[in-house]
Amino acid sequence: MAGTFSKSFSPGIRVGWGFLPADLQGPVGDQKSNLDFGAPLLAQRIMANVLQDELWLPHVDKLRAVYDSRRLAMLHYLNEFLGDVPGCHWHETRGGLCVWLTLPESIDTGMQGEFLKSAVEAGVIYVPGEYCFASQGESPNHSTIRLTFGVQSAESIERGIRILSEQVKRWQ
Repeated sequence: MAGTFSKSFSPGIRVGWGFLPADLQGPVGDQKSNLDFGAPLLAQRIMANVLQDELWLPHVDKLRAVYDSRRLAMLHYLNEFLGDVPGCHWHETRGGLCVWLTLPESIDTGMQGEFLKSAVEAGVIYVPGEYCFASQGESPNHSTIRLTFGVQSAESIERGIRILSEQVKRWQ
């Protein structure tokens, strides 16, 4: 099992963790060092201090509360502004920092579609769903969007979903 502290502590800290059997720790550590020359020492020291001083769990608890309030805000405003639009549905995520939104099939949310350009001009940006598929020769769904709530305030989320809903209603 392996993970990173980048999302839960500090973006870009480039320090990860792993659980390995004792006999693999040395060889895996050596190979990692050969591949990336190791994580920055200062970042490793910072994480070691945070973990040793038991600052980690209170920090994670605060982050969970912040992200959960943003997640709930996004789900609330999706329901308020797009809940009655035929063909619109979303996954009510319980983890991560994104919500997966499907729009009516007639709306092309991809990079080549006019909907993205129109949304950007109106003040909203999103990740086209086509970039989130591992399509093995199959065409990706061109009516999906990945919405991120990680850094936005509830007010920004409301504004963004309202603008997005206006665009959806205009384009459907």
